[in-house]
Amino acid sequence: MQTKRILSAIVVSSMLAGLSGILTGCGSTKVDIFSEVSLEFSGYDGYGTATFYEDDWLDEIEDEIDEHLSNKERLEIEDAIVFSCEPTEDLSNGDTVTVSVDVDEDVLDEYKLKLESESTTFTVKGLDEVEEFDPFDDITVTFSGYAPNGSASIEKVSGGSGLDLDFELDTSSGLSNGDTVTVTVSYSSWANNYDLEGYCLSKGMAPTATEQTYTVEGLASYATALSDIPEDMLTKMDTQAQDVIPANISSQWDSENGEIFNGADLLGYYFLTTKEGYESNSLQNEIYLIYQINGDWTGYSEGDAGTFSYYYYVKFENVLLLDDGTRSVDLSVYDYPTWHGVEVTSYICNDEMSFYYEEAVGIEQDGYTSKESMFSDCVASKLDEYSYESTVE
Repeated sequence: MQTKRILSAIVVSSMLAGLSGILTGCGSTKVDIFSEVSLEFSGYDGYGTATFYEDDWLDEIEDEIDEHLSNKERLEIEDAIVFSCEPTEDLSNGDTVTVSVDVDEDVLDEYKLKLESESTTFTVKGLDEVEEFDPFDDITVTFSGYAPNGSASIEKVSGGSGLDLDFELDTSSGLSNGDTVTVTVSYSSWANNYDLEGYCLSKGMAPTATEQTYTVEGLASYATALSDIPEDMLTKMDTQAQDVIPANISSQWDSENGEIFNGADLLGYYFLTTKEGYESNSLQNEIYLIYQINGDWTGYSEGDAGTFSYYYYVKFENVLLLDDGTRSVDLSVYDYPTWHGVEVTSYICNDEMSFYYEEAVGIEQDGYTSKESMFSDCVASKLDEYSYESTVE
């Protein structure tokens, strides 16, 4: 019985010695583990992916050493060799992908193993061609309104890519010429995990860009100074006002009793423009043409006569500076006094807020008895929101 145990020990010892001679004997066994790895390429040319597959390269080691490894030995060697693959995305046919290993040399030395190489390369091939397209050919960006409150909008055009794409502006309001806006394209369906590139590639297409910048142009702006308005436009305003004045005050004149309109003298201008923070006002600028109205009054009785004058305005609004350098204003849109601020007699004109003399006869006129009262009404009452210029002395 004792002899059998000794023999058994001798046999086990001989087996281990044989394995040790193979694994740890003089010299190292060279192993080509890359013969057991492979790459699979999929997708489209320029957008391909590489998938790395490790076959059982430990079998290759066992074949080289001609011995079966225990589970413990296999795990130690497997942990000592870590594979990596680079690059794996955005691949094109003809690209090179490198598979390399990070080696724990101490473990391999323990087993007297040496790798023939620590990297190898694969050439990308077999990727399908993809149709590239510019997604921004699917839209037009339009600018409208008036600076500095211009707006931008996106419209899809017919005959585009045919894909279900979404476009978004980073800024769509408060725009002036020269500003820039950026449009971003995306895919907003959960069905493709909101993946724009993946969705496009599923259709055999690939976007050449995902955002594009547009420069704001073509917006008209509002005049901000009286000097912005050329003389020929001021002349046209005066011509229109000279027609407006008699047409609107004629009903207040009693020509049968000697009340005669003797013309309107242009005294100058009030120009108002919005202050910062009030750009949303409907009236961005106002220009008042200030007039002195002249008249004669001969009275109701013989010998009762006199002259009179008072102040009046015709206002135009929102004078525009067009993108081509010209100016524009709608002369059909105007305003003028519509309350009786002046009483006309043979000897006096009283402000509406003043008392009327008992001797006063005649009619009331729309307007102002003084330039000061007109300035207060037209300008001073708006100074919280508007800046002004005046050429009226």
